[in-house]
Amino acid sequence: MKLTTIISTAIAAVGLAACGSTAVAPTARPTLAPTVAATVAPTVAPTTAPTAIPTVAPTPKPKPKPGITVTVTCGNVIFTGVRVGDWLGLTSMDGPAWKFSSNPYTLSTQGWEAGRYSYYIWNDATSSYVWRGTFTIREC
Repeated sequence: MKLTTIISTAIAAVGLAACGSTAVAPTARPTLAPTVAATVAPTVAPTTAPTAIPTVAPTPKPKPKPGITVTVTCGNVIFTGVRVGDWLGLTSMDGPAWKFSSNPYTLSTQGWEAGRYSYYIWNDATSSYVWRGTFTIREC
């Protein structure tokens, strides 16, 4: 403290004492610190590493189911790949229908004329065609 402040305080204390008063200590006043507004630092979004794009393998094409094959020999037509219980009919004949009793199924063509025949196969349970095709009988 400065010397002047000390002397002034002493004079004031003596003057107050002469009047019958007591000296009061000076009131401490809080010092105000300047307020600083908080600054917001910019946030940086994290960068992600590029992800690899998966390569899609081509879907294999399904193999066709083996169908019904027809083999023509001199005097017989052999149906392979048929289901026992299905029926065979010929579009060029108004006659009989044959029920497959075995696989392969052999149909005798003795007495048939040489030529091209259209056939159809159906299932008795659904009464719909399950296969159609043609075969040719040649002269023996």
